[in-house]
Amino acid sequence: MVSSHKTNGVVFTLVVDNFGVKYMGRENAEHLMDLLRKIYSITADWTGSKYIGLTLNWDYKARTCDLSMPDYIDKAL
Repeated sequence: MVSSHKTNGVVFTLVVDNFGVKYMGRENAEHLMDLLRKIYSITADWTGSKYIGLTLNWDYKARTCDLSMPDYIDKAL
């Protein structure tokens, strides 16, 4: 599921129990988190380094993101 806020530009995805949030201004992301906390117990990873089992390595200067799944093959075997 992908959804967005009409006025502050926050966009988020929900996959099972993982949210990924794209935002401009931390206060806009905090607004979403405050709403979620009213209903759910949540934790936040402001580095954005983990999502749905993926490890994300962000390079904001180069505007890239490397995705990996450490130990995936070993666990699968």
